[in-house]
Amino acid sequence: MLKSILGRIPYPLRILSLFFLLSMIHLYPILKNFFTMLPYATNGDVSLSLAILYSNIQKLGLLQFNQIYHLPFLFPLSHTMTIGFTLFGQSVLLLPFFLFGQPNIYALYNGITIFSYLAAGFGAYLFFKELQDNETVSIISAGLYILLPFRVNDIPHLNLLFNFPIPLCFLFLLRYLKNSRKKDLIFLNVFLLSQFLFDLSLGFYLSISLAIFVLIFALVKRPVPLPGILGLLLSLLTTMAVILLIHFPFLQKDISLSPSDPSFNPRQYIPALSFYANKSYLLLFLDRIWDTLPLFPGFSVVFFYFYAFSSFISNIREKILLAVMVGSYVVPGAIAVVFFQKQGFERVDSITEIGLMVLFVSLALLVFMARKKIPLNLKLVSLLFLSLLFISFNPFPRIFDFFNALAKFFPFLHRSRGMRVLYIMPLLMIGMFSIGISVFLEKKRNKKIYLWAIVLILLLEHFRWPVAMAKLPELNVDTKKIYQMVDPYPPHFGILELPFLPASSNTYSFLTRYHNKHTYHGYYLIYADPLNIGGEDELRVDNEFRGLANQDLIKKLKDNGLYLIIINGSFIPHVYDGDLPAIWRKIRQNIQRGQQLGLFKEIKEQPTSILIVLDDGRTGQDITYSIPYFALVGEKNVKFKIRADQPTRSQIYLNGRLIAENEYPRGEHDISFDFRTAPKQNQINQLRLVNDHPLTVNQLEIK
Repeated sequence: MLKSILGRIPYPLRILSLFFLLSMIHLYPILKNFFTMLPYATNGDVSLSLAILYSNIQKLGLLQFNQIYHLPFLFPLSHTMTIGFTLFGQSVLLLPFFLFGQPNIYALYNGITIFSYLAAGFGAYLFFKELQDNETVSIISAGLYILLPFRVNDIPHLNLLFNFPIPLCFLFLLRYLKNSRKKDLIFLNVFLLSQFLFDLSLGFYLSISLAIFVLIFALVKRPVPLPGILGLLLSLLTTMAVILLIHFPFLQKDISLSPSDPSFNPRQYIPALSFYANKSYLLLFLDRIWDTLPLFPGFSVVFFYFYAFSSFISNIREKILLAVMVGSYVVPGAIAVVFFQKQGFERVDSITEIGLMVLFVSLALLVFMARKKIPLNLKLVSLLFLSLLFISFNPFPRIFDFFNALAKFFPFLHRSRGMRVLYIMPLLMIGMFSIGISVFLEKKRNKKIYLWAIVLILLLEHFRWPVAMAKLPELNVDTKKIYQMVDPYPPHFGILELPFLPASSNTYSFLTRYHNKHTYHGYYLIYADPLNIGGEDELRVDNEFRGLANQDLIKKLKDNGLYLIIINGSFIPHVYDGDLPAIWRKIRQNIQRGQQLGLFKEIKEQPTSILIVLDDGRTGQDITYSIPYFALVGEKNVKFKIRADQPTRSQIYLNGRLIAENEYPRGEHDISFDFRTAPKQNQINQLRLVNDHPLTVNQLEIK
């Protein structure tokens, strides 16, 4: 009966169901708290990812494509998305859910976390099946790929969580190179574009790996299928054109905010120790865990590399090379595990560097000597593995600095955010494992005990604790109302949020989902608190926010476009452990003192939150407004009111160019002028009014 029911389920669905159960080794707490908690929700990167996601979806839903690169925090900076963390693909994927209302963010994030596991597993399953055409082995290998440590580590990083296009790109590229079918070419381009949209940096390193794969195929496959490779290049030109068009601001050095070094940062190269690092939770009981990116696939995986080559070699030299290759995995890995906590880092790192060089040389010689005997797929995977090892891992860049040389032709590489081969190498390593285990099981075809023993060993070595669940930072009803009150104010009004919270929490960034204004005190890499407002002692909670009654400090805020101040009383306990009612009373007293001094235009209150609005008016003969670029892009007119106590002539400049000149009689006047032809700065634009006699300007609007 059970077999009959299972037989009616489509086979791909059965595979996905199996991968779902396997994923639950890590993710089963998600099911229990699917609608109420997130994995690692207290990690600031989760808040940051969701803030970017909400911003993108809001702009896409309103068709405000010219605002897509300007995150609603880090006021007054524009082009903040050019740091390279865009989440464009995730936003498009989730946009339909938002178009029909505000979905439960917990269910949405938990859903895409599970989806990323299943998609990565199924893509890897298809790729491994292409390599060795064994259903059981493909399932085992894909299951191992699902359980790799980096997958759990990436749950707080929504951009890196979506790495499932990697095995699919290799799958369709390999199929196309073999058969030149157009549908494989289409799928290759679709998934490559998707990976760029999910994560720009990961997409770039994937494209480098695919290009090397094509070169390797052309070298080992004779005759070279030139028409097929030409068709591949032509199709990729279109895809790359779309990628460049979407990411054009990132590529412009004068716009991009990505940290840029004079050359490719050598610190990005991956240390040899990371190749051997294994975060198996079995080692936790031996106190053998360290903070390196784990790439070592495990000792049980390495064992089957022997079988991947053993059936295709015969002479003693090849057997010695095979033994040396396997030993160069196992011995340095074992040394790193046993001695890392006892010996100095440099000594262990030197051993792993030597091991990595021995591995490279022995595997390269083995593939060369047995090139006519080993199958094409094993040859392709091994050579690509060697290529990525050579260009990405220390100590090889000391021999040839590949990415620094490449950066001379593609300068945007200077702004690359990390060496993303971490997500490509394990696929190749398990690919070799899949070929080896296929050979092994073929020899033991009638002994299922071997199969179950292998599965058990793999599970034990790669098992880790399940994810930890938590709630996102939420606001009470009063504070939500305060954020809703900022909606009528102009887009160029920045919000200063108090009290200052630890930057790593990204709490204020996440709260941008409650409003449509740009905020100060968002945190994004190195761009935090450029005005050093957090360093103002008079804006500390324990000093009762005395700065709110300080005329010079209020002027500093206004001069920098911070016309809105929100005090979140519910966050004060996060940074102050004293008498909360007493400190809240003193804060309110300082706000009232500032109001009595005429420093505020108006105050709006809720029981636990306060909104202070500063007057954007200016008086004088020479008046300047600093306006962020994001407030000008897509708009065409600047409007404001002036009051002249006597007739005067006024000249209006935008970034030094005269754009209007008029004479005004005594009285109040509504002024409007078109600034579309005026030059605009990529960040701060200076609007300047030079007058014969003093006048007052207020109610500045940009439409």
